Amino acid sequence: MANGRALVVASLLTLSLAAQAQLSAPAREIHTCKDDKGRTLTSDRPIPECLAREQRILNADGSVRKVIPAPLTKEQRAELEQRQAAEKAAELRRQDERRRDLMLVSTYKTEAELDQAYIRALEVPVEALKASRARIDEFMKALTAVRKEGEFYEGKVWPAALRSKITELQAGIEAEQRNIGNKIEDIRRVNERFAADRVRLRQLLNAPPRLH
Repeated sequence: MANGRALVVASLLTLSLAAQAQLSAPAREIHTCKDDKGRTLTSDRPIPECLAREQRILNADGSVRKVIPAPLTKEQRAELEQRQAAEKAAELRRQDERRRDLMLVSTYKTEAELDQAYIRALEVPVEALKASRARIDEFMKALTAVRKEGEFYEGKVWPAALRSKITELQAGIEAEQRNIGNKIEDIRRVNERFAADRVRLRQLLNAPPRLH
């Protein structure tokens, strides 16, 4: 009787150990893919012939555990990088717009405040423009006087001093004309910037409050 019980206990212990070993063993997996001829390849480990193709890892019962996509081609990788770069640039633009909106509403509480800032921003280029035009008028008057003086030398070579004076006055006129072009461009940029800011500020001030 004792021997019988011992055999039963030994058998149960053996079965228990076998069950534990089975449970602790890694679950069996199956690698499968299709080759370039459409044939299905199967293995219990990664398949070298399908490294450049989509592979599926199956459970022992045939259900899909994981799908390993095929590596990207050179063209696909370039397209992905281009798309990611575009998305990053778009996000940077959105962040910049949010910062600009925040600065706009924190700087100007009303459109009237923005209009006052606009007038102040125009003062410097407008005054510089007036000054350049006034200097051109002075240069033109001086140039007329020099040419009038040169009439005394009709048919003769002008004195070096007169020729130098005309060259100097013409250079001064050209310099002021360039300054005028620059200031007109400055005024254009100021007009465009404040026109855009005015439209955006109006949108932000009239927008419904956000729910937090």
